[in-house]
Amino acid sequence: GSLSLCTEEWLRSQVPPSSPPPDPLTSLLPPVTCYQNNHHFPIPTIDTPSLYDPSAPDTPSVVWGSALGYTLPPSASSTCLSSPLNIPSPSATTIGHHLAHAYSGVGLACLGGPGLKSGIVSVMDGMGDTLEMGLPERSGWEGGFKAALQDDGRGLLLTPGGDSVMPPLPPHLTFRESESFYAFTYSPSSPLSISLLPVLKRYSSTASPLTPSHGFEGYNSLGAGYSRVSSHVFGHWNECGKLDTNAMVVSTLSSVLLSASSLYGPGCSSGLVLTGGVALNSVANGLLKTMEGRPFGDVCVPPFAGDEGVAFGAAIKCAIDVHGGTERGRKIEEAIGNFEPYTGTEYGEEEVRDAISGFSGFVNVKEFAGMEDELVAFAAERIAGGEVIAWYQGKAEVGPRALGHRSILGDPRDGKLVDFINKKIKVRENFRPFAPSVLKEYISEWFEWDDDDDQDVSPYMSLTLQARQSKVASIPAVIHVDGSSRIQSVDGSKPGTRLYHKLISKFMDLTGVPMVLNTSFNTIKSEPIVEKPRGAMVSFLMRAPELRWLILGDYVIERRPVVVSPEDTFVVKGGFSLSTRERFWGGVGDVGSVEEATVRMQGLEEWGDISVHPEVGGDVLALCDGTRTVEEVAEELGGDVAEVVEVVASLEKNMLLKKIVV
Repeated sequence: GSLSLCTEEWLRSQVPPSSPPPDPLTSLLPPVTCYQNNHHFPIPTIDTPSLYDPSAPDTPSVVWGSALGYTLPPSASSTCLSSPLNIPSPSATTIGHHLAHAYSGVGLACLGGPGLKSGIVSVMDGMGDTLEMGLPERSGWEGGFKAALQDDGRGLLLTPGGDSVMPPLPPHLTFRESESFYAFTYSPSSPLSISLLPVLKRYSSTASPLTPSHGFEGYNSLGAGYSRVSSHVFGHWNECGKLDTNAMVVSTLSSVLLSASSLYGPGCSSGLVLTGGVALNSVANGLLKTMEGRPFGDVCVPPFAGDEGVAFGAAIKCAIDVHGGTERGRKIEEAIGNFEPYTGTEYGEEEVRDAISGFSGFVNVKEFAGMEDELVAFAAERIAGGEVIAWYQGKAEVGPRALGHRSILGDPRDGKLVDFINKKIKVRENFRPFAPSVLKEYISEWFEWDDDDDQDVSPYMSLTLQARQSKVASIPAVIHVDGSSRIQSVDGSKPGTRLYHKLISKFMDLTGVPMVLNTSFNTIKSEPIVEKPRGAMVSFLMRAPELRWLILGDYVIERRPVVVSPEDTFVVKGGFSLSTRERFWGGVGDVGSVEEATVRMQGLEEWGDISVHPEVGGDVLALCDGTRTVEEVAEELGGDVAEVVEVVASLEKNMLLKKIVV
């Protein structure tokens, strides 16, 4: 990009004294170096796509961009940072994928809340870097440490010492990282004195063509196992949650982690850090955390165990190499010590107001600025009264879990909410469970966790605990079939969770229950958690018509009740196109189909597709032009007025029609 990182003083020194001073871009120093990882393709200097496609224009591009057909503008420099002010380009260092994962977990475990001094970090995911990319320094095998590759019949094991044995491979195959284990130590006496010592790495063979889509078929990593089975059973690699075999996989995973980690004796007795996509398995994490005798000491999982954590790990490794042992390194340690998972963009009051005003005809709004107690009380009363609310506060969470800033909240005492939220709000399978956000001071009272020194046991909703038998019947909406819950422990002393803790505390005052049901604020399958205020309004109004309340910062927003009479006149809120398709439903051995029509609002692509009645929905939209009443629309269609009133009400609830008020 064109953003330069430099001090304001340096910027001022680059312009003549007579010129107006430039706006400071940031308070950071000029870039010294760049640490990076892309485990599908290297990130090299700029090349030309003609190396891969002779017909492509001779435009600068990177290798993985060439494979996708993307190109960079001719002005692009040979590094990821370029400058219109001629700042010298920083050097770039590529580190291994699993090494970046490892540093992301260890950096937070040592410098953040857990404060570990030593232990084992496990990295397990779908696939990491190739063998060619990963040796030696990029995978942590450095400092003269000798590594040997051994063929174990299922792949290659990289272990200390010995002689390497490389089995022959066909040209179209390569080896990629499957699982990695590192021992780590941290000495607080010197800033950023974190070291990783590799103890085991396994590589699996896989096809590796010049394409970003490396399928999991035939790949022998633990993480890929989920996806392979899912692909064969359900036709999609990312439907792992449906698998009845999940319990078996979890049990096997826990055994693998226990066996592998225990191989290294006292090294892991003080702490076990889990990273990589497999570390998102909260059941396995909970089994390891609560294992009898606590053989691993503390078990830590960062909020970004997946690939979003690779950037954090690269930054930690960079900080250690560049600022280790320095005063700046100490400041970096202090910053990480105050880490909270709310790292998204801070949206201002103006953006919130603009988002609300864009839907003024559909909502009632009340402002609670400077009235935090009243705002929290209002939300808690709605939840305790059996309603479900959308809750949007501050910066968004990093990682896949909603942790009280972008959440849909409900009453954990009401078991019927599971079916209601899954069907009416989240639009997903009805077996999907929900998690509780629990005041950390009540964890051991409600769940089987007896460590009074570690009540903030799961701040990132990364593990499950068994509910105490005496409490199961009180919170059916957040209990899995085996009596466990994937909990988030909420600490009221931290800035990012202070307001959320206050809300749950008020709910407890009303109900005696120190938790709320918490699920991510996204209201359509495969949609990410909402980010911007406008996205929250869209998700609330158009995609979740059964939601009545959204609390957006200091504003309580109520969906206006939909009341349609035959005399009302409506107009389409925007242009639209209509298509009809056959939608298949059902599971294995139970397949059927139903015709449905889909509306896409023109110019509002972010809203996506809305299903409507295939016979009358599209016709009603076409006739609601602001000149006809609902009754006249029904007459033109030759349909029943009551039926058309019902269709219009549904279309208005989904934000497709807007009533004209004279």
